[in-house]
Amino acid sequence: MSVNILIADEHTLIRRGIFSMINTLSASAMNGKTLNVIGDTDLPAGLVNLLSHNTVDILFPGFALNTRRSQSPVSGLDGISLVKWLARKFPQIRTVVLSPYRNTNNHGNG
Repeated sequence: MSVNILIADEHTLIRRGIFSMINTLSASAMNGKTLNVIGDTDLPAGLVNLLSHNTVDILFPGFALNTRRSQSPVSGLDGISLVKWLARKFPQIRTVVLSPYRNTNNHGNG
C-alpha cells in the first residue's frame, strides 16, 4: 500500500527538508506501506491544482504560503482560512499544518 503525500510551504528549504525526512522513512520498515511524495508547491493555487489532479492521503501545508492575487479563488488564502477551505473541499485528506507559531492554548501541558 502506498501513502501519497503533498508538501506546501513558502520556504524551499522546509519543503526539501520534509521531502528528505519522508524519503528516509520510506527506506525503513513502514508496516508494508510506501511513502510517496507526489509533489510540492509554495502557492495556494498550485496546492489546489495538485490536490485536484492527484490522490493525496496526507497534506503538509505551511501556515503561510506565497499569496498572489489571480483568477484562482484560493490564490489569496493562507493560514487558517486556507486550512478551513481545504478541509471543506478535500475532507478525506489528513492534514498536518506546519507553523512557526507556538500554540498559546497549552491546556496545562507544559
